[in-house]
Amino acid sequence: MTLKMITDATAEPVSLADIKLFCGLSTVSTVEDTLLTAMIKAARQQSEAITKRPCLPQTFIYETDEWPDQEFVLSVVPLSTSTADVVITYLDAASGDSTTLSSTYYGIDYNAEPGRIFLNDGLEWPDHWTQRNAIKVQFVAGCTLTTAAPATDNCPEDVELWIKMRVKQMYDNRDALVSGNISELPHGFYDGLLDRHILIDVRP
Repeated sequence: MTLKMITDATAEPVSLADIKLFCGLSTVSTVEDTLLTAMIKAARQQSEAITKRPCLPQTFIYETDEWPDQEFVLSVVPLSTSTADVVITYLDAASGDSTTLSSTYYGIDYNAEPGRIFLNDGLEWPDHWTQRNAIKVQFVAGCTLTTAAPATDNCPEDVELWIKMRVKQMYDNRDALVSGNISELPHGFYDGLLDRHILIDVRP
């Protein structure tokens, strides 16, 4: 079983302007703008790795050799509530061709954490070709992003604050990082800002 991201977020929950204001940088060079932008992305991805909660919509694919007994458990939240954002494919038992599973086979529990895709009552998963990663579940997860201008997101404010603090920490220690004089950035009290967002799987 594998889970991997195939499409990253198309924006960031914290803007370059916000970071400059937070770091007290009224003017910086274009080179430093590029550096800060990279740091924003790195901090956002680190927060996501810790919490298992994408700050903005991302596309993932879960691959497995066999159908589950009853349900798929997707260890990234929150799931997109658009039914078009979940696509299940499998290798047909007879032909070996990739086949899209009809949505009539399954339901989606959007409120569960982790999210779940469950087999509907009275049905059985179709026969599939015996092969590694024969079954793939593609789905979108992450805090929602509006398409209206200006785009806004519902990434929690404490997560955004953590990202700002992490970027400032990276920026303030950038010389030591480049020279290799420190192997890890110091952790501060602000790391607790992510605690309530960490996904905990409480399955028995």
